[in-house]
Amino acid sequence: MRKQRFLQHDGTEKFFTSPRQEGTYLNFTSCGDDLQNNLIGEGQNLSIDNSDGNKNTERIIETSFLDNIFLKDGIVFWQNADFGDTITLDIVLPANTPYLAEDNNGNAEKKSDGSYEIITSSAVPDETWTGSYFLFNVDVTMFRFVNKFQLIGTNTYGLVLESSDTAEIPKELKFRFVLNTPSNSDVKVLINMEIYRENTV
Repeated sequence: MRKQRFLQHDGTEKFFTSPRQEGTYLNFTSCGDDLQNNLIGEGQNLSIDNSDGNKNTERIIETSFLDNIFLKDGIVFWQNADFGDTITLDIVLPANTPYLAEDNNGNAEKKSDGSYEIITSSAVPDETWTGSYFLFNVDVTMFRFVNKFQLIGTNTYGLVLESSDTAEIPKELKFRFVLNTPSNSDVKVLINMEIYRENTV
């Protein structure tokens, strides 16, 4: 959060708090970046559906960003949802991706030759984890923003998931959206995100 100020008509200063971080720009997006071709805003579209109408299916889409982003709000639209249809958003550390552990509670260390070494065989973080990095051979959910958010009917006006703060998502992590459909509904979901980032083009 940062403080901004402006002068009022009477010349007095007024301060207000802004969620925008220094050096970042506001960006509304419905997609991530294309990491392979180094293109901003050309990645996975944030739309997901159960177009074949199968019951008890789990549809997954994933997207990433080329630089660290600050997530502010989300807007969700949906059609044809039935009772029990849900959407989940996880922030995931991809397999075999070193990720800095700021409090030295990781499970790996960087060696002098630039490679990484797992220093604990524990499967669950505990007091014995003293590494500078996290490193796993499978995808690991680091935290969850939206957990089994219930959808029903149709909402084409959009539901805003609003926050007064921002959450920094490092570029090493990816967004994983999961649509669960216990019904046989032809549900469609579209997600828009309000983010702050260093580059928008």
